[in-house]
Amino acid sequence: MTDVEPDADSWALFDAFRRRELAAARWTHEAHVRVAWCYLRRFGLEESERRFPDDLRRHNESIDKPRGYHETITLAMLRVLAARLVGPAAAASWSRFAAANPELLRWDEPVLLRHYTRERLFSDDARARFLAPDRLPLPTPDEPAVQ
Repeated sequence: MTDVEPDADSWALFDAFRRRELAAARWTHEAHVRVAWCYLRRFGLEESERRFPDDLRRHNESIDKPRGYHETITLAMLRVLAARLVGPAAAASWSRFAAANPELLRWDEPVLLRHYTRERLFSDDARARFLAPDRLPLPTPDEPAVQ
């Protein structure tokens, strides 16, 4: 990926997550997004789609939340984040990225509801396997999302 501006807090969070040393109380929606951002910065989208789901399942087990994993939300958010990491955003630090994309950090109004109906996104089927959107297609790094 591109050079990343030093961001010790983000990489410390990433490392704690990967070592399964991140306390459950620190595992907020923003932490999920920030760790996913780190994966994308370090590995790119394709490799992140392979690594992050398994690491997330293991992390959730380590904090006694084995049912916390949701396949569709995980993979769809990686794709939305990757599409936001093109152009000027590619060189941004986490703080600049977060400031430019505040809607990604709001769980009360999930950005994925632009792409999915609530019923589809929060279904048991979507939790177990990736479901394609039933509203708007997910963005790709080649076709960034309209913000």
